[in-house]
Amino acid sequence: MLKAYHHKGEEPDLYFWRDSSGHELDALVDLGESQIPVEVKSGETVGGDFFDPLRYWRRLVANESAPGALVYGGAHSFMRDGFTVYAWSDL
Repeated sequence: MLKAYHHKGEEPDLYFWRDSSGHELDALVDLGESQIPVEVKSGETVGGDFFDPLRYWRRLVANESAPGALVYGGAHSFMRDGFTVYAWSDL
């Protein structure tokens, strides 16, 4: 993700996030007025539990339609459960 920002000549506002209970997100993209949680998995297939950190974030911000993204090791990007799923090669 950092590399994609740098190739576009942009300075990323990316952060790792973890709360006191141990819930964490691999990246939180800060857009100023909003944040987009990102979870990264190396698997080539998407498991339902991959979305658990993103669902937790939605409950935390009290917005069940908040954006979120999952990056995985597969070859195709798509939507699932209201989240954008990106193939790592599409970043």
